[in-house]
This record gives sequence, structure tokens and C-alpha cells, in this order.
Amino acid sequence: MVQLLVKQESKHWINVATSLSTELAATAVERDNKAGLPDIEIQRLRETGLSKLVWKKPSILRNVNRLKFLTNDQ
Repeated sequence: MVQLLVKQESKHWINVATSLSTELAATAVERDNKAGLPDIEIQRLRETGLSKLVWKKPSILRNVNRLKFLTNDQ
């Protein structure tokens, strides 16, 4: 059995994201029916700090992009 080692900081952000997703899911249908701008939801995302996280591309995607650049394959 393989066990992934998750840093404490990662666990924190996973918990924050899980909690926020549960909160936003409760009003998702109503929000979609109104088809307005999700101002409150965006504000909640900012308040949690999740909007500041930067996601790196997986290394395989970086390698594919480098290959495309080197071969001029657009």
C-alpha cells in the first residue's frame, strides 16, 4: 500500500477548500438560477486565502510545452 505524505500546510489548504466548497454548494442551485455575478462567493474565496494560491503545471506539461517550443509545433 502506498501512502502519500502530505505537508501540514497542504492539509490546512485542503481543509479550507473542502469547507468552502461545502458552504458554496449549499446555495449553488439558487445562485445558478439567478445567473448573476457571484460577488459573495468571490469575496468568500478571497477571505479564505485560496485565491492567492499559485498552482504549478505538472512537470509533464512543462516538458510538452518545451517540446512544442523547440519543435515550433503550434
